[in-house]
Amino acid sequence: MALLIPILVIILVAMPVALLFFAIGRKDTHKPAKRKEIRIDQNMEKTRKRNKLALRRARRKILGNAPYEELEIQARDRVKLYGEFFPNRSGKLVILIHGYTGSPEEMKDIGAKYYEKGYSLFFPYLRGHGKSGGRFIGMGVLDALDILEWIKWIKENKRVTDVVLHGESMGAATAMMASYKSPENVRAIVEDSGYTSVYDIFALQMKELFHLPPFPILDIVNLYSKLFAHYSFKRKSPRDAMSKTTIPVLFIHGSADTFVPTTMAYELYENKSGEKELLIVKGARHVYSVQVDPEGYFACLWKFLGKYVESK
Repeated sequence: MALLIPILVIILVAMPVALLFFAIGRKDTHKPAKRKEIRIDQNMEKTRKRNKLALRRARRKILGNAPYEELEIQARDRVKLYGEFFPNRSGKLVILIHGYTGSPEEMKDIGAKYYEKGYSLFFPYLRGHGKSGGRFIGMGVLDALDILEWIKWIKENKRVTDVVLHGESMGAATAMMASYKSPENVRAIVEDSGYTSVYDIFALQMKELFHLPPFPILDIVNLYSKLFAHYSFKRKSPRDAMSKTTIPVLFIHGSADTFVPTTMAYELYENKSGEKELLIVKGARHVYSVQVDPEGYFACLWKFLGKYVESK
């Protein structure tokens, strides 16, 4: 009986708080958990690395000397947000949104291809990452509201008529959830490797990393998230956003993604009402689709944008 109280304190307080900071503590002090090891097709991996180098060389050539400026705004909760803006010749803008514990750098290979097409580029640092403030990572829930603030600011201060949201993983979740209240000039969304909900992806990781069921620990963590980070893992989700948005969405996912299972892509696609397209890249792991098959990736992307952005 004497041990019962300490055990309950650990289960109800210490463990959930530790998991909260482990999961959504800002990037500067956060070490991402190792992903589940999987068998890798060595020939495909060689091809992927070769394509990655080619994309990196093209990016340096296109964006290496391109003029850009650093932008700063204050979010509705007074968190300072930063981003990099590359102006271009047309009124089209793509907002390229990085993933969990990532940075704008991971989106610049794709951004360079958009730049060649005449798009202006904006690379935000999501809250809890890099130059942006915030004690906690927003997992797309808070970030979607931040992206809407960025769109408003850029529309008022830059020559922009049409906006595309293109995100990877958590950035994809951000783009999808931003569609709840996106302004009319957001013409299309490209989500690459996004998850169905914050609760779903954390439940999966609890099982993979700690061999624990989500209930009750994750539900207690969620309570602490509402208290400290001011958002719920359950209240809003990409899944719900897709059932409501009228913005065309291109869903991209790797068939070998074990971090965000490919089944989530199918579920999101099925939930999407209205105009949508789906690209599953065979053999690609998490957010590696563009490196595994860059030709197929960009062919699908330009065809999609040609239908919903270029034709407007």
